[in-house]
Amino acid sequence: MNGDAVRWIRPREAVTINVIAFGEGSVSVDRVTVGLCRLRAVGAFDMSNRGILDEAICTAARASPKIIEIDLGDVRFIDAGVVRVLMERRAALAADGCVLRVVDATGLPAMVLDLTRTRNELCG
Repeated sequence: MNGDAVRWIRPREAVTINVIAFGEGSVSVDRVTVGLCRLRAVGAFDMSNRGILDEAICTAARASPKIIEIDLGDVRFIDAGVVRVLMERRAALAADGCVLRVVDATGLPAMVLDLTRTRNELCG
C-alpha cells in the first residue's frame, strides 16, 4: 500500500476515508456518526487485495469510534484469508474498546462466514 491510497478529511470532527480501490474490490465510508464508522465494501476480496480492507479498518480505527461496521452487501466473494483479517482486527479493536461488526453478508461471503464458523462472532 502506498501512502496515497488513504486520505483523511476532517469536516467538523467527522473522519472520512476516500474510496480505496485496487483490482476487484473497493472500500469507502458509508456513514460516520458519533461513535460509529460504517465502511462499505464492494466487489471481491481475496489474497490479492485483502490488504485494502485491512487498511481501511485500521484507518477507520484511528478516529476512535466505539463501533466499526463493515457492510458486505455489495461484496461477491471473500476468501478465508479475509475472514482471518476480520477476526484479527476484531480482536485488536476489542482490546481498545471498539467493536468490529460485519453487516449484510449474503451469498458467497455469508457461506464463507458459515464454513469458517465465524458468522456469529463477526455479525453478532
